[in-house]
Amino acid sequence: MASVQSAQRVEGLDSVRAIAALSVVFAHLLGPSMPGITKYIFTGHPAVIAFFVVSGFCIHYPYRQREMHALPFLAGRFLRIVPPTIVAFALAQTAGIKTYNVVDGYILWSVVCEAIYYCLYPLILPLSRKIGWLPIIAMSIAASYAVAIGHGSDQYGNAHKYGPQLNWLVGLPAWLIGCYLAEHFDRWRMPGPLLFWRFATAVTASVLYWATLNTPAGFYLTMTPFAVLAACWMLSEINAAEEFGAVRPLETIGAACFSIYLMHVVAAAAVAKFVATDPLLVCPLALALIYPFYRYIEKPSHSAARSIKKMLIMKYYAVAAPIEKDVDDAAVERVDTASVHDAHAIEKHEKGFTV
Repeated sequence: MASVQSAQRVEGLDSVRAIAALSVVFAHLLGPSMPGITKYIFTGHPAVIAFFVVSGFCIHYPYRQREMHALPFLAGRFLRIVPPTIVAFALAQTAGIKTYNVVDGYILWSVVCEAIYYCLYPLILPLSRKIGWLPIIAMSIAASYAVAIGHGSDQYGNAHKYGPQLNWLVGLPAWLIGCYLAEHFDRWRMPGPLLFWRFATAVTASVLYWATLNTPAGFYLTMTPFAVLAACWMLSEINAAEEFGAVRPLETIGAACFSIYLMHVVAAAAVAKFVATDPLLVCPLALALIYPFYRYIEKPSHSAARSIKKMLIMKYYAVAAPIEKDVDDAAVERVDTASVHDAHAIEKHEKGFTV
Protein backbone atom coordinates (compact mmCIF):
# COMPACT_ATOMS: atom_id res chain seq x y z
CA MET A 1 0.00 0.00 0.00
CA ALA A 2 1.34 3.43 -0.92
CA SER A 3 2.31 5.81 1.84
CA VAL A 4 1.55 9.51 1.76
CA GLN A 5 4.56 11.55 2.84
CA SER A 6 3.37 14.37 5.05
CA ALA A 7 4.81 17.43 6.71
CA GLN A 8 4.85 15.40 9.91
CA ARG A 9 7.10 12.53 8.87
CA VAL A 10 9.21 11.30 5.97
CA GLU A 11 8.96 7.55 5.75
CA GLY A 12 11.91 5.55 4.55
CA LEU A 13 14.45 7.33 6.73
CA ASP A 14 14.17 4.81 9.53
CA SER A 15 14.80 2.04 7.02
CA VAL A 16 18.14 3.68 6.18
CA ARG A 17 18.88 3.97 9.88
CA ALA A 18 18.01 0.34 10.52
CA ILE A 19 20.24 -1.00 7.75
CA ALA A 20 23.11 1.29 8.79
CA ALA A 21 22.77 0.40 12.48
CA LEU A 22 22.69 -3.34 11.79
CA SER A 23 25.71 -2.98 9.51
CA VAL A 24 27.66 -1.38 12.36
CA VAL A 25 26.56 -4.11 14.78
CA PHE A 26 27.46 -6.96 12.42
CA ALA A 27 30.78 -5.32 11.49
CA HIS A 28 31.78 -5.07 15.15
CA LEU A 29 30.34 -8.33 16.47
CA LEU A 30 30.47 -10.72 13.50
CA GLY A 31 33.07 -9.24 11.16
CA PRO A 32 36.21 -10.16 13.14
CA SER A 33 35.25 -13.85 13.14
CA MET A 34 34.24 -14.07 9.48
CA PRO A 35 36.70 -15.81 7.13
CA GLY A 36 38.59 -14.30 4.24
CA ILE A 37 36.92 -11.70 2.09
CA THR A 38 33.55 -12.19 3.81
CA LYS A 39 34.74 -10.01 6.70
CA TYR A 40 34.27 -7.01 4.39
CA ILE A 41 30.53 -7.63 3.91
CA PHE A 42 29.49 -5.56 6.91
CA THR A 43 30.94 -2.09 7.35
CA GLY A 44 31.13 0.37 10.21
CA HIS A 45 32.43 3.74 9.06
CA PRO A 46 30.43 3.92 5.80
CA ALA A 47 27.31 3.20 7.86
CA VAL A 48 28.16 6.13 10.14
CA ILE A 49 28.51 8.36 7.08
CA ALA A 50 24.99 7.28 6.08
CA PHE A 51 23.89 8.28 9.60
CA PHE A 52 25.43 11.73 9.06
CA VAL A 53 23.48 12.17 5.83
CA VAL A 54 20.24 11.15 7.57
CA SER A 55 21.02 13.48 10.47
CA GLY A 56 21.56 16.49 8.21
CA PHE A 57 18.29 15.72 6.46
CA CYS A 58 16.34 15.42 9.69
CA ILE A 59 17.80 18.55 11.25
CA HIS A 60 17.09 20.75 8.25
CA TYR A 61 13.77 19.26 7.15
CA PRO A 62 11.57 21.07 9.72
CA TYR A 63 13.26 24.43 9.01
CA ARG A 64 13.29 24.50 5.23
CA GLN A 65 10.75 27.33 5.24
CA ARG A 66 10.37 27.94 8.96
CA GLU A 67 11.97 30.27 11.43
CA MET A 68 14.42 28.57 13.79
CA HIS A 69 15.18 29.76 17.33
CA ALA A 70 18.56 28.57 18.55
CA LEU A 71 17.81 28.02 22.22
CA PRO A 72 14.78 25.71 21.83
CA PHE A 73 16.51 23.91 18.98
CA LEU A 74 19.74 23.25 20.87
CA ALA A 75 17.95 22.35 24.10
CA GLY A 76 15.85 19.79 22.25
CA ARG A 77 18.76 18.25 20.42
CA PHE A 78 21.06 17.94 23.41
CA LEU A 79 18.33 16.56 25.67
CA ARG A 80 17.81 13.86 23.06
CA ILE A 81 21.41 12.67 22.83
CA VAL A 82 23.20 13.59 26.06
CA PRO A 83 21.31 11.54 28.70
CA PRO A 84 21.45 8.26 26.69
CA THR A 85 25.11 8.91 25.88
CA ILE A 86 26.00 9.49 29.54
CA VAL A 87 24.24 6.30 30.60
CA ALA A 88 25.88 4.29 27.81
CA PHE A 89 29.30 5.73 28.71
CA ALA A 90 28.83 4.79 32.37
CA LEU A 91 27.79 1.25 31.45
CA ALA A 92 30.73 0.91 29.07
CA GLN A 93 33.19 1.97 31.75
CA THR A 94 31.59 -0.47 34.18
CA ALA A 95 32.04 -3.20 31.57
CA GLY A 96 35.71 -2.28 31.25
CA ILE A 97 35.54 -0.84 27.72
CA LYS A 98 38.05 1.93 28.38
CA THR A 99 38.28 3.07 24.75
CA TYR A 100 34.57 3.94 24.83
CA ASN A 101 35.15 7.67 25.28
CA VAL A 102 35.18 10.91 23.32
CA VAL A 103 38.97 11.08 23.07
CA ASP A 104 39.88 7.63 21.72
CA GLY A 105 37.03 7.83 19.25
CA TYR A 106 35.37 4.44 19.72
CA ILE A 107 31.61 4.79 19.09
CA LEU A 108 31.35 8.22 20.75
CA TRP A 109 33.42 10.02 18.10
CA SER A 110 30.34 10.36 15.88
CA VAL A 111 28.17 11.58 18.76
CA VAL A 112 30.69 14.39 19.34
CA CYS A 113 30.47 15.23 15.64
CA GLU A 114 26.68 15.36 15.85
CA ALA A 115 26.82 17.71 18.83
CA ILE A 116 29.09 20.07 16.91
CA TYR A 117 26.83 19.97 13.85
CA TYR A 118 23.87 20.91 16.04
CA CYS A 119 25.79 23.91 17.37
CA LEU A 120 26.77 24.99 13.86
CA TYR A 121 23.30 24.68 12.34
CA PRO A 122 21.89 27.98 13.73
CA LEU A 123 24.80 29.69 11.95
CA ILE A 124 24.69 27.62 8.76
CA LEU A 125 20.92 27.97 8.20
CA PRO A 126 20.85 31.76 7.63
CA LEU A 127 24.02 31.50 5.54
CA SER A 128 22.37 28.86 3.33
CA ARG A 129 19.46 31.24 2.73
CA LYS A 130 21.87 33.88 1.49
CA ILE A 131 24.32 31.92 -0.67
CA GLY A 132 22.69 28.49 -1.05
CA TRP A 133 23.77 25.05 0.13
CA LEU A 134 26.15 24.14 -2.70
CA PRO A 135 28.79 26.81 -1.92
CA ILE A 136 28.70 25.77 1.75
CA ILE A 137 29.12 22.11 0.79
CA ALA A 138 31.99 23.02 -1.54
CA MET A 139 33.77 24.92 1.23
CA SER A 140 33.25 22.04 3.65
CA ILE A 141 34.73 19.56 1.15
CA ALA A 142 37.80 21.75 0.74
CA ALA A 143 38.21 22.00 4.53
CA SER A 144 37.60 18.26 4.97
CA TYR A 145 40.29 17.26 2.49
CA ALA A 146 42.67 19.90 3.84
CA VAL A 147 42.51 18.15 7.20
CA ALA A 148 42.52 14.60 5.80
CA ILE A 149 45.39 15.12 3.37
CA GLY A 150 47.29 17.54 5.54
CA HIS A 151 47.28 15.25 8.57
CA GLY A 152 47.19 11.93 6.75
CA SER A 153 45.73 8.86 8.44
CA ASP A 154 46.80 5.75 10.28
CA GLN A 155 47.70 2.39 8.76
CA TYR A 156 43.99 1.57 8.45
CA GLY A 157 43.06 4.74 6.55
CA ASN A 158 40.61 5.78 9.28
CA ALA A 159 38.65 8.99 8.85
CA HIS A 160 38.12 9.54 12.57
CA LYS A 161 41.68 9.59 13.88
CA TYR A 162 41.90 13.38 14.15
CA GLY A 163 40.42 13.70 17.63
CA PRO A 164 37.24 15.49 18.71
CA GLN A 165 38.66 18.80 17.56
CA LEU A 166 38.85 17.82 13.84
CA ASN A 167 36.83 14.62 13.23
CA TRP A 168 33.68 16.70 12.79
CA LEU A 169 35.29 18.73 9.99
CA VAL A 170 36.21 15.60 8.02
CA GLY A 171 32.62 14.34 8.26
CA LEU A 172 30.89 17.71 7.76
CA PRO A 173 30.31 17.37 3.97
CA ALA A 174 28.18 14.25 4.53
CA TRP A 175 26.00 16.07 7.07
CA LEU A 176 25.58 19.09 4.79
CA ILE A 177 24.68 16.83 1.87
CA GLY A 178 21.81 15.58 4.04
CA CYS A 179 20.68 19.18 4.60
CA TYR A 180 20.80 19.83 0.86
CA LEU A 181 18.77 16.70 0.18
CA ALA A 182 16.11 17.83 2.69
CA GLU A 183 15.82 21.10 0.78
CA HIS A 184 15.07 19.41 -2.55
CA PHE A 185 14.00 15.77 -2.00
CA ASP A 186 10.30 16.34 -2.69
CA ARG A 187 11.17 17.46 -6.24
CA TRP A 188 13.54 14.60 -7.06
CA ARG A 189 13.10 10.93 -7.87
CA MET A 190 15.86 8.34 -8.20
CA PRO A 191 15.88 6.21 -11.35
CA GLY A 192 15.87 2.45 -11.01
CA PRO A 193 14.50 0.15 -8.31
CA LEU A 194 15.27 0.51 -4.61
CA LEU A 195 17.06 -2.85 -4.51
CA PHE A 196 19.60 -1.53 -7.02
CA TRP A 197 20.49 1.42 -4.76
CA ARG A 198 20.66 -0.77 -1.67
CA PHE A 199 22.91 -3.22 -3.47
CA ALA A 200 25.10 -0.51 -5.02
CA THR A 201 25.56 1.22 -1.67
CA ALA A 202 26.33 -2.02 0.19
CA VAL A 203 28.81 -3.26 -2.42
CA THR A 204 30.53 0.11 -2.61
CA ALA A 205 30.83 0.24 1.18
CA SER A 206 32.37 -3.24 1.21
CA VAL A 207 34.82 -2.40 -1.58
CA LEU A 208 35.87 0.78 0.23
CA TYR A 209 36.29 -1.22 3.45
CA TRP A 210 38.62 -3.59 1.61
CA ALA A 211 40.43 -0.63 0.04
CA THR A 212 41.02 1.16 3.33
CA LEU A 213 42.78 -1.93 4.73
CA ASN A 214 44.67 -2.99 1.62
CA THR A 215 45.40 0.13 -0.47
CA PRO A 216 46.32 3.80 0.08
CA ALA A 217 42.67 4.73 -0.69
CA GLY A 218 41.55 4.91 2.94
CA PHE A 219 38.23 5.98 4.38
CA TYR A 220 39.69 9.41 5.04
CA LEU A 221 39.78 9.94 1.25
CA THR A 222 36.69 8.04 0.11
CA MET A 223 33.91 8.84 2.57
CA THR A 224 32.86 12.20 1.12
CA PRO A 225 32.15 10.71 -2.34
CA PHE A 226 30.45 7.79 -0.58
CA ALA A 227 28.13 10.29 1.16
CA VAL A 228 26.74 11.26 -2.25
CA LEU A 229 25.90 7.61 -2.97
CA ALA A 230 24.37 7.26 0.50
CA ALA A 231 22.16 10.28 -0.24
CA CYS A 232 21.02 8.67 -3.50
CA TRP A 233 20.16 5.48 -1.62
CA MET A 234 18.30 7.49 1.00
CA LEU A 235 16.26 9.31 -1.64
CA SER A 236 15.42 5.98 -3.24
CA GLU A 237 14.18 4.69 0.14
CA ILE A 238 11.98 7.78 0.50
CA ASN A 239 10.63 7.41 -3.04
CA ALA A 240 9.86 3.72 -2.50
CA ALA A 241 8.16 4.37 0.85
CA GLU A 242 6.00 7.01 -0.78
CA GLU A 243 5.00 4.72 -3.64
CA PHE A 244 4.75 1.31 -1.97
CA GLY A 245 4.83 2.00 1.77
CA ALA A 246 7.74 1.68 4.14
CA VAL A 247 9.04 -1.68 5.34
CA ARG A 248 7.60 -1.78 8.85
CA PRO A 249 10.19 -4.07 10.49
CA LEU A 250 12.98 -1.84 9.23
CA GLU A 251 11.18 1.31 10.34
CA THR A 252 10.70 -0.20 13.80
CA ILE A 253 14.37 -1.13 14.12
CA GLY A 254 15.41 2.26 12.77
CA ALA A 255 13.48 4.05 15.48
CA ALA A 256 15.86 2.48 18.02
CA CYS A 257 19.02 3.03 15.96
CA PHE A 258 20.64 5.44 18.44
CA SER A 259 20.31 2.90 21.25
CA ILE A 260 21.60 0.15 18.96
CA TYR A 261 24.60 2.25 18.00
CA LEU A 262 25.42 3.34 21.54
CA MET A 263 24.87 0.05 23.30
CA HIS A 264 25.73 -2.84 20.99
CA VAL A 265 29.32 -3.28 22.19
CA VAL A 266 28.27 -2.85 25.83
CA ALA A 267 25.46 -5.37 25.49
CA ALA A 268 27.79 -7.76 23.64
CA ALA A 269 30.34 -7.53 26.46
CA ALA A 270 27.64 -8.43 28.99
CA VAL A 271 26.44 -11.38 26.90
CA ALA A 272 29.98 -12.65 26.37
CA LYS A 273 30.70 -12.45 30.09
CA PHE A 274 27.54 -14.07 31.43
CA VAL A 275 25.90 -16.10 28.64
CA ALA A 276 27.93 -17.09 25.57
CA THR A 277 30.96 -16.10 23.52
CA ASP A 278 29.96 -17.49 20.12
CA PRO A 279 29.44 -14.41 17.88
CA LEU A 280 26.38 -16.03 16.30
CA LEU A 281 24.76 -16.07 19.75
CA VAL A 282 26.25 -12.84 21.06
CA CYS A 283 24.88 -10.76 18.21
CA PRO A 284 21.12 -11.52 18.53
CA LEU A 285 21.25 -11.63 22.33
CA ALA A 286 23.00 -8.25 22.44
CA LEU A 287 20.35 -6.76 20.15
CA ALA A 288 17.62 -8.09 22.43
CA LEU A 289 19.39 -6.69 25.47
CA ILE A 290 19.38 -3.20 23.95
CA TYR A 291 15.60 -2.92 24.01
CA PRO A 292 15.32 -1.99 27.73
CA PHE A 293 17.84 0.80 27.15
CA TYR A 294 15.74 2.12 24.29
CA ARG A 295 12.49 1.80 26.23
CA TYR A 296 13.60 3.27 29.54
CA ILE A 297 16.48 5.60 28.63
CA GLU A 298 16.27 6.81 25.05
CA LYS A 299 12.50 7.16 24.66
CA PRO A 300 12.03 9.19 27.87
CA SER A 301 14.87 11.45 26.73
CA HIS A 302 13.05 12.01 23.44
CA SER A 303 9.82 12.85 25.23
CA ALA A 304 11.56 15.25 27.59
CA ALA A 305 13.36 16.92 24.69
CA ARG A 306 10.11 17.50 22.79
CA SER A 307 8.37 18.89 25.86
CA ILE A 308 11.20 21.25 26.79
CA LYS A 309 11.58 22.46 23.23
CA LYS A 310 7.87 23.16 22.87
CA MET A 311 7.85 25.01 26.19
CA LEU A 312 10.81 27.18 25.17
CA ILE A 313 9.23 28.03 21.81
CA MET A 314 6.02 29.08 23.53
CA LYS A 315 7.96 31.16 26.05
CA TYR A 316 9.86 32.83 23.24
CA TYR A 317 6.67 33.99 21.56
CA ALA A 318 5.10 34.95 24.88
CA VAL A 319 8.03 37.30 25.49
CA ALA A 320 8.42 38.50 21.91
CA ALA A 321 4.78 39.29 21.14
CA PRO A 322 4.17 42.02 23.80
CA ILE A 323 7.21 44.05 22.71
CA GLU A 324 6.06 44.36 19.10
CA LYS A 325 5.16 47.96 18.33
CA ASP A 326 2.05 49.11 16.51
CA VAL A 327 0.43 45.70 16.70
CA ASP A 328 -3.24 45.47 17.66
CA ASP A 329 -4.72 42.87 20.00
CA ALA A 330 -6.01 40.75 17.14
CA ALA A 331 -2.55 40.61 15.60
CA VAL A 332 -1.01 39.57 18.92
CA GLU A 333 -3.59 36.81 19.22
CA ARG A 334 -2.64 35.59 15.74
CA VAL A 335 1.03 35.52 16.76
CA ASP A 336 0.24 33.50 19.87
CA THR A 337 -1.89 31.05 17.91
CA ALA A 338 0.84 30.68 15.29
CA SER A 339 3.45 30.09 17.97
CA VAL A 340 1.50 27.20 19.45
CA HIS A 341 0.99 25.73 15.99
CA ASP A 342 4.70 26.19 15.26
CA ALA A 343 5.68 24.35 18.42
CA HIS A 344 3.35 21.44 17.68
CA ALA A 345 4.40 21.28 14.03
CA ILE A 346 8.11 21.18 14.80
CA GLU A 347 7.45 18.53 17.45
CA LYS A 348 5.73 16.38 14.82
CA HIS A 349 8.48 17.02 12.26
CA GLU A 350 11.22 15.89 14.61
CA LYS A 351 9.42 13.02 16.33
CA GLY A 352 11.52 10.00 15.58
CA PHE A 353 14.22 12.04 13.81
CA THR A 354 17.15 11.32 16.08
CA VAL A 355 20.53 10.09 15.03
